[in-house]
Amino acid sequence: MARHPLAPVVSLVEDVLHEGVYTTSDDKLQFTLSPQGPAAKLSYSIGSHPYAADLKTETVLNSVRANARVAVDAELGTKVKSGLPVLVTSQVENKVGLPSTQRISTPVTFDSSEPLAGTISCPKFSDGGSHITCTWTDSM
Repeated sequence: MARHPLAPVVSLVEDVLHEGVYTTSDDKLQFTLSPQGPAAKLSYSIGSHPYAADLKTETVLNSVRANARVAVDAELGTKVKSGLPVLVTSQVENKVGLPSTQRISTPVTFDSSEPLAGTISCPKFSDGGSHITCTWTDSM
């Protein structure tokens, strides 16, 4: 009896910050897709919300090896708005045509704004054997 394959793993190639993933490149998105078993087809789309394909329609990759890491450098053009999230939706299909569940990536936020200058404050004296704790205020 044929079974549905496991959903692929989506790994974003970006810097992870405390509240998600941010990038300043708004024309492309780099990520890897890793099927967790044999896959006759591996597909992905990119959208502004889960399961959407408004930024890049579905792309199908055929004959992907089991547990292979497929690097994707998706061109998005000028469709991405600064400050809005972008998500990758992916799915695999086995050789008998059974699809996996769809996997949604961590949201990526494109941010092209310049950070505001802040104020860094550090203690004026250190005995040389202790840690120095500085603060950064008034920045965005």
